[in-house]
Parts: sequence; structure tokens; C-alpha cells
Amino acid sequence: MSTYWYYECLDHTPALKSDDEFTQHGGDEWFRQGIDLANSRPVPADEGTYWHTADAGDEHERSRLYFRMNALKFLHFHPTCRLGIVNEYGEQAPIEPTGRTA
Repeated sequence: MSTYWYYECLDHTPALKSDDEFTQHGGDEWFRQGIDLANSRPVPADEGTYWHTADAGDEHERSRLYFRMNALKFLHFHPTCRLGIVNEYGEQAPIEPTGRTA
């Protein structure tokens, strides 16, 4: 079953939720990529915006770029904010430090 996960900027009341999901399943590689990106801020705004092009590779690569692009669109504008994550059902979770950079 799919569960879309979004970022939340906790420095606003109410918290600001990202417009687009950064993953579709908790615990998958896209989820880890999104958490790693959040932990490696600041991030560039325009990286990954080419995922629509024919040279973006196979479906796996297009998925990677799609979720990365969604993540970067939000994270770029929240370089130092306290962030959390929330799923489509309103369940919230902290962003755990990973010690990795994306």
C-alpha cells in the first residue's frame, strides 16, 4: 500500500507541508534519499528538474529523479528550519540524523 510522505517546516504555525511527496513508501530507498537530503541542507534548487527528458534513463532512474526533484523544491527554501515529516494520513515523525550526505 502506498503512503505518501511529505516534509513539514516546524518553524511555522501551523507547520508548512511540502506540496509534493518526497517518497511513496516509508523505509524504501526514496525515503532514505529524502531523509539524507534533509540532513545535508542547504541543497541546490534546480538539481533534478530534468527528470521529464527522454535521456533520464529507465523507470527506476526517472523515479529517483522525480522524488529527488520534489524534495529539493521544498528543502531549498528551508535551509536551516526545523523539519519533520508527515504522511498523507497526518502521522508525523521527526527527521532522524543519518550522518550521510545525499
